[in-house]
Amino acid sequence: MARAPLHPSQSLALRQLAHAIDTRFVPDVHHLGVRGAPPTQDQLLSRGFAGMAARLVSEISDTDAAKRVTDYFNDDGIDGFAIAGAHSPAPTIYLVQAKWSASGVHSYKVGEVRELFAGFKKLIGRALHPDNLLRDHLHEIDPLLDNETSTRFELVFASSGVNPVSSNTRIEADQELEPLLEKEIEVSCRFLSLTDFADEVWRGAGRDRGVQVRASVDYDSRIREDHLSLQGTISAAELGDWYLEHGNDLLDDNVRTAIKDSEVNDEIVRCLLEEPENFWYFHVGVTALCNKWKGVGNRKGPILHDFFGLRVVNGAQTVDSIGRALKVNRAAVEKAQVPIRFVRLDHAPVGFGAQVARATNRSNQMTARDLVAMDHAQQRLRDEFALTWGMDYAIRTDDPIPTREKGCSVQEAMIAMACARFEASALMGVARDTASLWATTGDPAYRKLFGVEVTAVEVWRRVQTLRLVTEALDQVAATPTERSKSVATIGRLIIAHMVMRRLGDDRIDDIASDWDNLLANVPGHVHAAVLDLSGGVRRRLTKKGLLSGKGIMHVAKVLRDGNWLDPEVERILAPGGAASPERTVPWAPWPSEPEFWLPIGTVAARGRRCDDGFLVSAGSMAGLEDKSSLRTSELLLRRNLRDSLGLVPSDGYLRLTRDALFESTSQAAAIMIGHSTNGPDYWTGPDGRSYNKWFSTP
Repeated sequence: MARAPLHPSQSLALRQLAHAIDTRFVPDVHHLGVRGAPPTQDQLLSRGFAGMAARLVSEISDTDAAKRVTDYFNDDGIDGFAIAGAHSPAPTIYLVQAKWSASGVHSYKVGEVRELFAGFKKLIGRALHPDNLLRDHLHEIDPLLDNETSTRFELVFASSGVNPVSSNTRIEADQELEPLLEKEIEVSCRFLSLTDFADEVWRGAGRDRGVQVRASVDYDSRIREDHLSLQGTISAAELGDWYLEHGNDLLDDNVRTAIKDSEVNDEIVRCLLEEPENFWYFHVGVTALCNKWKGVGNRKGPILHDFFGLRVVNGAQTVDSIGRALKVNRAAVEKAQVPIRFVRLDHAPVGFGAQVARATNRSNQMTARDLVAMDHAQQRLRDEFALTWGMDYAIRTDDPIPTREKGCSVQEAMIAMACARFEASALMGVARDTASLWATTGDPAYRKLFGVEVTAVEVWRRVQTLRLVTEALDQVAATPTERSKSVATIGRLIIAHMVMRRLGDDRIDDIASDWDNLLANVPGHVHAAVLDLSGGVRRRLTKKGLLSGKGIMHVAKVLRDGNWLDPEVERILAPGGAASPERTVPWAPWPSEPEFWLPIGTVAARGRRCDDGFLVSAGSMAGLEDKSSLRTSELLLRRNLRDSLGLVPSDGYLRLTRDALFESTSQAAAIMIGHSTNGPDYWTGPDGRSYNKWFSTP
């Protein structure tokens, strides 16, 4: 009988578990092979899995757990071990048997249980196999075995399977335990499954956030035992040293990093240098999240604490300013005290840290885009990208945009998800004003894109699809005429919507599915969508008597008519309504006008006439700054290109990531240079003549 496929959430948990094992444990486990050959990846994952099991039950470090993996020939069923409280009156020795299953189908069997119990008996009877790697660690274990009355043992059966432990297996474990307990050997057993390890993977993600620091806190209150908090005062110099040592890692989960060239920040620095004794009175202080803390000392004075996973979520500008002031006059900064509040998250509900970050930043001027970084759904997706593939999902406004191979930004994800979940007419609004997607994270339209059910798997597949659509549309051979190029450029998101509809959603959120194979069909679907949509626009313009005149303006007007567009898209997508997606043979290129160049500093933009407008080619460079001479319409268009990642920073300039169609050469020049200018005079052809010398109209 065929096994039922895993639930998508289970497949994703397995993928994340494999990535965590590979990155956290495999580098430090032993790499012994067979007959001179190195170990296979599956063997290394199995060993790393034993290390993770030891880490989970004992809370020793990842490295220590990996170095105590003994999985190899003649291991007596013991794949790894860990010791907790070795120097305490009642230490615990954990013996691990790990069964890694990449498919998640392993179920513990009676014989496997017997094997580990037999190995345990050999350990306490000093009868391990001569080649057992555990013998290399007996110097840790033997002293504890000599005091069996106080040493506790736990046998850990770890499986990456999803199936519950059978009753026969549990009965066998109980039967093995009974005679040992009668001999007053304090021993128990524990079964771990995929669910337990999935929780450990996410706990590991939390431990990776923020930094570990030590601080002397003079605190005056400990409140809310359910969300434990400390409030008090800390030395400004100590806080600044954290920032100088850890940089932006200290600001994980903050809505933004330090703002440069800020008058407010300059005032903070001035206060620290000129009147540090008043700093506590003039500034509201800092709020920091942490996973946990340990404190020792006298309650009457400052108490020394170790904070784990600490990150400042309110006060980034204060912290950065303190760091700047320290470089000028440490003695002055050491006189300043900073109000501080620590919020501990290890017992808080999911999403509580994001709520704290949002609430404590309300006094600051923040844009709607800033608030996206505080949305728990986006923080969860950021962690999913890291846990599943080790990739970046940039959610803060000032986060660097990942390279294509390393991940994506939340802007790109929003646009891609909108192409899948919005109607075609709504996408024309997104194309004109991309920032409307994040106008408010509480808006139903936003939640339609990023509800609680959305996974990183779906988001990444949507992003990949949109990228492939854009790449296909930017190929000159993808459109047969200037008119179809105009439709393809203005209607890019509509075409992406049509392609995603054609690909379908079946198991798109299941990492174990073969949905990725469908991406090979994207170019064919793009060609068909361009052909269909261009034909629909042509028929609409014919009906309205608008086949002549300013083509780009007519095309934009038709595509913005939602009463026509939505039914037309549905007609095309209906059975028998579309062109064949297999038509991948390129059409003849749209008329090859002379290519014109626009110098911008040491770089340039490239473009050509298209449908009575002017098309600037992907890869063109643009000026970085928005000059005051830009008209409002030009400024809005330029900002929208940045919001939609059409223009991205590149070596002191901006780079155009996709073909962009403008109404005129002047509009194109203004957007690319960053200030208003007379386009026909500045765009030059291959022979050096300006555009206005080539053509009589702009």
